[in-house]
Amino acid sequence: MSRISVGQAEWETQRRVVNFFKDVLGYDYLGNWEYREGNSNIEEEYLTAFLERQGYSDEIIRKAIEKLKKSATHQHKSLYDKNREVYQLLRYGVDVKPGPFRANPFMSISLIGIIQKTITLQLPRK
Repeated sequence: MSRISVGQAEWETQRRVVNFFKDVLGYDYLGNWEYREGNSNIEEEYLTAFLERQGYSDEIIRKAIEKLKKSATHQHKSLYDKNREVYQLLRYGVDVKPGPFRANPFMSISLIGIIQKTITLQLPRK
């Protein structure tokens, strides 16, 4: 029996996760962007397109992305605090005021799509 290195095991796990998202959940695989020019942890083009499909105005989209970027790049916060804040925005949404007036209530803008599928996983037996 050959021994698999940690790197090989990690790649195999990533491959299985990618296949699960593609084949079971119906996601599009965009490839490995590790060395992609202009690679960013916030892909504004894709996020903007997603939010436009959700029916949000350009102003709301701009404000939501601005708030997300500010949380992700805040210079005076620790990496832990930035990650926690970004996680909260992804999990619970970004509160954005739709207009300049004080009386306007905040809207909660969801930055990720909710998967509305029921899936059954068959795990390998040990």
